[in-house]
Amino acid sequence: MLYVHTFGKTQIETGETRFAANSVRKLPMLLYLSVERGRRVSRAIMHELVFPDQTARNAKHSLRELVYQLRLVGVPIESDGDTIELNGECVRADYADILAAERVTGAQLAAVESGFLPGYAPEHSEAFTEWLDRFRAKTTFDLGKAIVREVTRARSVADWITTERAARACLTVNPFNEEATLALAEMLAINGAKAQAMTLLDQYLLEVGAGSRDLKLPALVLKRRISERVPQSYAARSMSPFVGRDREMLALHEHSGRARGGASECVVLLGDPGIGKSRLAAEFCTAAMLDGAAVVSASPQPHDVHRPFGGFADLVPQLLESRGALGCSPESMRALDKLTTTPSADATPFADAIRDSEALCDATTRAILDIVDAIASEQLLVISIEDIHWLDEMSLRVLGYLLATQRSRRLFVLLTTRTSAPVNEISRHALAVRVLPLAELDADAVQRMTEAFSLDSGLSVDAEMLRWLGGTANGNPLFVESLLGHF
Repeated sequence: MLYVHTFGKTQIETGETRFAANSVRKLPMLLYLSVERGRRVSRAIMHELVFPDQTARNAKHSLRELVYQLRLVGVPIESDGDTIELNGECVRADYADILAAERVTGAQLAAVESGFLPGYAPEHSEAFTEWLDRFRAKTTFDLGKAIVREVTRARSVADWITTERAARACLTVNPFNEEATLALAEMLAINGAKAQAMTLLDQYLLEVGAGSRDLKLPALVLKRRISERVPQSYAARSMSPFVGRDREMLALHEHSGRARGGASECVVLLGDPGIGKSRLAAEFCTAAMLDGAAVVSASPQPHDVHRPFGGFADLVPQLLESRGALGCSPESMRALDKLTTTPSADATPFADAIRDSEALCDATTRAILDIVDAIASEQLLVISIEDIHWLDEMSLRVLGYLLATQRSRRLFVLLTTRTSAPVNEISRHALAVRVLPLAELDADAVQRMTEAFSLDSGLSVDAEMLRWLGGTANGNPLFVESLLGHF
C-alpha cells in the first residue's frame, strides 16, 4: 500500500520506506502516478516530468532503473514498453480521503490547517512545476468545497467549535472563500471577539477590492448585523461545548424556516432541570440573530406567576427597539407604555382600576398583537421565553392569541418548560404548538464535553473517570458540567 501525505509535509510512504520532498526524482514520479492512479501514463510524459534534462535514450534508461528501484521497496508499479501505471487499489491519499468522505473529521480538519503541500516547489522540471500548480489549485478548490459543506452542517446544528475549526481549515487552503470568511466572523462574534470579527470582514472587503457590489454585499450585511445585534459583552455562558442536540436544532431551523415564510410557528422545549433547554434556546437565538431575525427574549422568575402580563412586560422594551415597531398605532403605544412604566402617585384609584381592568387587559392584549404584527411584517420575529411554567395566566393567554390567528405573520415562538401544564393553557387558543422533549445526552456527547474540558484545563480524564461521569450524570449536561468543574 502506498500512502500519500500532502498536509503539513509532502511525503509518500510504502512499508518502511519514505520518499520526502528532497527526493528529486522518486517523489515527483510517485506523486504524479498516484494522482493518475489506475490510468496508464506514457513514458514520454514521464520523461518530460521527471528527466527533462536528459536525452530520450538516457531518460528511457533512467526511467527503467527508477521503476526497478521502486518495485524493490514494494511500490505496485506496472509497466510495459510504452506506459507506466500505478495500481489504484494500492494507493491511499489523505486529501482523497477528505474528498470522498461524507463528513470531515476533526483530525482531518486539523491536518488541513497545517497546509496542503506546504513549501513543496521542485525546480527540476518546468513541466512538473506547471502540473503541480494545476493539481494544487484544483485540489485546494475541491477541498474548500468539501470543508464548506462541513461548515454549513456544523453551523446548522450550532456546533460552533466545529464551525470555527472548519472555517479556519477552509481558509488555509482557500484564503478568499466567502462562506468560510463569513462563518469565521460569526464565530468570533459569538465567542465575544466582536472587534476581531469586524477586522476580519474589513480585510476581506479590502481583498475583494472595488469589484462588483454583489461580492461585497454578504460581508457588508453580516458586518452590520454583528455591529448592531451582537452585544460587545457576549460570551459563552457555559464551560462546555454545545453538543448532542443536532436533531433538535435542525427541527428548530425547520420550524423557523416555515415561520420565515409567513406561517406562525411555536415550539416548546420540554425537559427536566439542567437537561439543556435554555442552552438550546440560546444557541438557536444566536444563529437566528445572525441570520437577520429580530430576537427578543425573557426569563421569568417564580414570582412572575402573580404578575399580570409579566412575561411581556420584559419583552415589550425589546420589541419597541426592533425594526418595524414604529408601525404600531399610537393607541397601542400608549397601552404598552402603561405596561412598562411605574404608575405615578396620582394614578387611577384602585376601585376604578378594578372596574376598568377588563378594558385594560383587552387594550394591552391588542397592543401586544399590534406591535408583533408591525415587526413581523418586515422580518422574522423570534420570541424566546424560558421557564413558562412561571408565567402568569394573561401572558400564557396572549401567547395563545399570537398563535391562534390565521393572519400571515412571520413569527417564531420558542418556549421552554419543565411541565406540560402551561403548554395545555396555550394550546387552548393556539392553532398548533409543537412539543420537543429533550432527552439525556448520549455517551458520545458526554465524551466530547469531557474532551473539551481536558483541552481547556490541561487535566487528563481517563477512561474510568469517563465511565463514572456517564453513569453519575445520567446524560444531564448540567450535572456533567458540575462534576467536571468539581474535578
